Amino acid sequence: MRGGDVLGKYGRQGAMKTRLVSIEAPAGPAVVGTEFATVGADPMGKFRDRSVVTEASRATVFEFVTEARLTTKKGKTADWTNVHRYEITPTASGCRIDYSVRIARIS
Repeated sequence: MRGGDVLGKYGRQGAMKTRLVSIEAPAGPAVVGTEFATVGADPMGKFRDRSVVTEASRATVFEFVTEARLTTKKGKTADWTNVHRYEITPTASGCRIDYSVRIARIS
């Protein structure tokens, strides 16, 4: 996936010991409406996500909403909705990327 690369999300989470196991995404640039699914693991258990791109302005903004379910190692589940946003600003030496995540729902 070029342009808004959905794998970028998981690079940041890697620092928190989250491991991406698989991703299903269409080939080509991510545009508004592009959907993708992931499976991963972290110290608490395994997660399954479904995401949809909500904003994709080439070279300035990439945003997607994720519906996620974590199944803990003890068999409990937690569901949540996250809004991931990357804002890209040109700089003299390249660009600056600001990442934010907003938890819209958790249960």
